[in-house]
Amino acid sequence: RRGYLRNVAIAQGNRRQPEAVPALADCLHTETEALVRAHAAWALRQIGSPAAKQALDKARHVETDPLVMEELAQD
Repeated sequence: RRGYLRNVAIAQGNRRQPEAVPALADCLHTETEALVRAHAAWALRQIGSPAAKQALDKARHVETDPLVMEELAQD
């Protein structure tokens, strides 16, 4: 499951389609696996829409895992 969700996040980031933002944001805020959250953050950065940036900003205030925090700091 973890690897599959990571791969889906990567694919969505590579596509850079704003339609993926709600699902990626939900994943970033609710997924239990840090690896998946980190890749959701990466994908949101690739999309770069205002909604994607808003989701990233929200996560910066609550995220505690170092892997995800490192990805969030890339922006």
